[in-house]
Order: sequence, then structure tokens, then C-alpha cells
Amino acid sequence: MRDCSYPFDWLFSDDFSGIIAAIENNFSDFLSYDKLLQHENNKSRYYNSIYKFSFYHDFNKFQSLKSQLQFVQEKYSRRINRFMNDIHEPTVFFRYIISKDDMNYVIANH
Repeated sequence: MRDCSYPFDWLFSDDFSGIIAAIENNFSDFLSYDKLLQHENNKSRYYNSIYKFSFYHDFNKFQSLKSQLQFVQEKYSRRINRFMNDIHEPTVFFRYIISKDDMNYVIANH
């Protein structure tokens, strides 16, 4: 049923407030070099310290972040632009929730 990718499709987040903040901030600092932290036990995973997203599928652990970042930024720029254009129409979001805190946030702020 899906015909394209959006910015949240391949990310992991257990904090829905980060998703809302990213949208409200027009994805500012979404993939900023100084906001990305490499996971200690999984070197191919990076974490955005502002929005609390984990990028599991975008980085190669054998290459430096600097050498890969521009390509990943360009890919997500396309996804973000598509997302921002498409949400002007009525949109249904599906979200997999794994923590009670995240579920409580969604219920309290829907």
C-alpha cells in the first residue's frame, strides 16, 4: 500500500513528543552532525539527541559519520519534503508503541 518513504518510516523512537517537535520545528537539526551520537554497542546506529530518534538503517559502521552524512541528509531531505507536502491532505498515521510512557503521551495529547 505504500508507494514512497517518509522520514519516520525507518527510525525508532519511543518518545512521541520528539516526532511532534521535529514536525513543529520543520525538522531543524534532524541530521545535524553535532546532534548525532553513535551508539556504543552498535556502531551502525546513530541517535539524534534533540528528537530522540535512532537511525538503524542509514549508516555504515565501517565509515565515518562525516563521510556518510551528506548522502543520508539528501535522502531524508527528499522524505521530509514529501512528508510536509503530503500532510496538507487528511492523513492517517500508524505508530507502533512499545512503552507505557509513550502510550500515555499519545493519549494525553491526541
